[in-house]
Amino acid sequence: MRYELVGGGSAKFWEIELKGKAFQVTWGRLGTSGQTQSKSFDTAAEARAAHDKLVAEKLKKGYRAAKQAGKPAKAAKPAKAAKPAKAVKAKRGVDVASIAALIEAYGKEIASVPELEVHPEVLKASSAAALAALERELEFTLPADLRTFLERGLRGVMGGLQEPFAHIGFDFLDAKGIVKHTAMLRKIVANHAADDPHAKVVRNGVALTYSEPELVLAPDGLYHFSFRNPLCKVTQSFSEFLEHYLAAGCFGSHAFPALWKVVASKVPVAIPLAKNLWVSAYKKQFPSFWRA
Repeated sequence: MRYELVGGGSAKFWEIELKGKAFQVTWGRLGTSGQTQSKSFDTAAEARAAHDKLVAEKLKKGYRAAKQAGKPAKAAKPAKAAKPAKAVKAKRGVDVASIAALIEAYGKEIASVPELEVHPEVLKASSAAALAALERELEFTLPADLRTFLERGLRGVMGGLQEPFAHIGFDFLDAKGIVKHTAMLRKIVANHAADDPHAKVVRNGVALTYSEPELVLAPDGLYHFSFRNPLCKVTQSFSEFLEHYLAAGCFGSHAFPALWKVVASKVPVAIPLAKNLWVSAYKKQFPSFWRA
């Protein structure tokens, strides 16, 4: 994934590509091909940990996710320091490991914001055996992005603003939790009509979070799901959702405008709110909560 530092006299890029037990780093001034260095490790877990640490360090220095990873940017004049980061194009196949690292770095950034009350929310990494059991018991083939996320785990945060109330974070489930909770939901819809939209999503998909409204991933996309509300499709894939979720400040529910005023400057991935799929879906689903 590519990151850029533009402003205050700087116009640099830094790019990292993780592959199994190794990663490759390329860096230099914008408009150049830069320098490249590779590093190998004994295990994929060690490589991922080193990768995530480097990404977090760059974010602390002011680097932001670039619009197009892997392509040298055209030479550009340094922007003003206050200029927001370039928007990242939401697309299928986003680097989930990099987005997860950004979420963790963002959580650390907002932990000291006076207006917020947040606490750690840790998703433990799921083993290969647990992932295989999930696919077998739920008859669901894990897409690559979700598999990577569950194999990695996440050290995020939950909490938010108290007045007006605005929630940050989702209580993501590990592989065993997904099996247990999805089985419970499927039991609830066992007698629902075959064409019931809620039942179709549950029967063919898997629940990724616990608290209602929750996230359910079906073969045709990710849904914000509650039996008490109309079904709401958010994105085409889990990775696409994760990117837009981060770009919305890891917003979970209720008064987004109030939360955004507090966290906007801390968010490491910029997607215009008018094009943010998670923000748009929530606003459509729960217009009564759309208040500052």
